[in-house]
Amino acid sequence: MQASRNDRSLLFVADGYPIKPAIAAAVAKTLKNDGLAILVGGRPVAEWTPSESTIMAEAGLGLPERIIPIDEINLHLFDLIICFGNEKCPGYQALPGNPIFIKWAVDEDVETGPPYHDIRILRGMRDRISQLTHDFFEQGYFNALIQVKKERGIGHG
Repeated sequence: MQASRNDRSLLFVADGYPIKPAIAAAVAKTLKNDGLAILVGGRPVAEWTPSESTIMAEAGLGLPERIIPIDEINLHLFDLIICFGNEKCPGYQALPGNPIFIKWAVDEDVETGPPYHDIRILRGMRDRISQLTHDFFEQGYFNALIQVKKERGIGHG
C-alpha cells in the first residue's frame, strides 16, 4: 500500500518497533483530514501486545492491521514523513526536495521494551504522542508545510 501522487500523504514511521507511529496515525485519522492518506511504516509485528491493544481501546483508537516494512515504502511518494526513533529517519537524505522529514522524540523507559508490556509506560507514551499529533494538525503545522511545498514546487503536495 502506497500513497498515490494525487493524494496528500503522510507517513508515520519508526526504524524499529512501530507502536509510536501506530498511535500517531490512529490519532491523526480521528482528526478532520479529508483527502489525506495516512500510513504507518516500521518493523512489522505479528500481533500487538494485550497492553498495546488495551491503551488504544481506552482512547477509542484502533491499531493498524498492517505495518508497511521500510524497505517496501517509496518514501518519495509522501508529502511528509514523521519519524520516531533515536537514529536518523529511515531513508533520510539531507538534500532539498521531497519528502519533508520531521523527527519526533518521545522518550520512554528503555529498559522495558519494545514491545511494551507496562501499561503505565504505554499510557504515558500514548498521551504524549496524542498531544503531539493534535498540536501538529490543530495548530496548522501540517497545512503550513504542505503550503510551503506547493509554493516552492517541491514534490507533489
